Amino acid sequence: MEIQRTPPANSSQRGFCRNNWFVLFSVAGVFLVLASYSNFFHQPFHVGDSQVIEGYLYVQGLESIPQLFTEPREVLTHLDSVAYRPVLSLSFSFDHWLAGSLDPRTFHFTQFILIVFLGLGFAAFCQFILDRAFLHWSNKYIALVAALWCCVHFANAETFIEMSSRASVLATLGVVGSFLLYGGLPTWRPSQVYLVPMMIGTLAHPLGVLFAPLLLIYGLLFEKRLSCREMFSAKAWPKVRHALEKTLPAFFTGMGLLFFLDSVTPLQKIDGGLGVETLLIQPVLWLDYLYRFIIPIGVNHDMVWSVSKSVGDLRFFAGITCMGLLVRLMWASSRKKELRPVAFGIMWFILGVYSVGNLENRMSAPEVLFPFMGLLLALMAGMAYHLRHWRRCYPQRFSLMIPVVLLSGVLVLCIHAIGTYQLHARGSSHVSYPEMRG
Repeated sequence: MEIQRTPPANSSQRGFCRNNWFVLFSVAGVFLVLASYSNFFHQPFHVGDSQVIEGYLYVQGLESIPQLFTEPREVLTHLDSVAYRPVLSLSFSFDHWLAGSLDPRTFHFTQFILIVFLGLGFAAFCQFILDRAFLHWSNKYIALVAALWCCVHFANAETFIEMSSRASVLATLGVVGSFLLYGGLPTWRPSQVYLVPMMIGTLAHPLGVLFAPLLLIYGLLFEKRLSCREMFSAKAWPKVRHALEKTLPAFFTGMGLLFFLDSVTPLQKIDGGLGVETLLIQPVLWLDYLYRFIIPIGVNHDMVWSVSKSVGDLRFFAGITCMGLLVRLMWASSRKKELRPVAFGIMWFILGVYSVGNLENRMSAPEVLFPFMGLLLALMAGMAYHLRHWRRCYPQRFSLMIPVVLLSGVLVLCIHAIGTYQLHARGSSHVSYPEMRG
């Protein structure tokens, strides 16, 4: 009997040590984020904020809030180039009421709180996806690193520095929040309550409707356990049909919200079209987003490329190559259960790039957040799988690999955190996009 009692005791002791280490890493992560954003609050309003905050009378008082929803066309009569995003304006109205004036510090404090909530939500979401693929104690560490990287990534930090980018932050929070409600409250799914965060996020930015196709992809990969190849087979059609039926409420809700937003300010006018021209620039967009994710050197406002519509552009062929490699990796990863988070993350990235990449906004900095989250999930899930594989195949060498991987991860996070701090120290570019295009 004594021999049988020893393994549970050792197992509980190991679990206790792992929890202590996780708490320690979490505290260190909190200090890392606080240090990188310690000089964030002194930032002034930037050029992109002039119309949506400083020159927008309907965010300078709580008494104007009902008009944002009851008389949306009247609100935008004097702002032809501003999209109708009532939840975004509502958050600005709350900041103005809290500060009693247009004090940038209050607006930046709310922005930082949203960043923290986004990091916490993304960590929980990553762990949820990783646990569905392979239940392991290291998943929470992987999710923590992914969330920290998302918060301190240099390109994302430049996104957060402008108040006008809060729209994409709120929309991404809506997508993540809907997934967390869907996974955390399975008994509430028939009531469709998990759609509420998506609806709120969509009223801040149309990106929120991407929850519907992502939910369908999640259902096919993790609930129906289908690979990309099996999704297109005749035998899998009953499973695909059932997944489609489950996600119909999300699709109908998203379409209804898009029609409502389009009736106030046409999405084609504000956010660009979905025609042939958008398809032609997709390879260049993929190449640019991957480059910014891996090497975020310089300021994104200064890295706006002139997009060519010609297929003879060298960047077009380079982008086609990147697209082919990513699609091939997604296709292969979907075959193995442990690697399906990689496939899901790549699909997230593809949907994000196609949705935010358009001719009107080109490759504007405020739109890198959503696609980058997909890349982070895919990258961290792939690294976790290979580390577990190397641990099984090379147990003796793996002990030497642990400090190398840990030091590399800490180094990457610290580099981005230092870059974020320096970005806040010098401030963001004050050059507006219309001026750059002119």
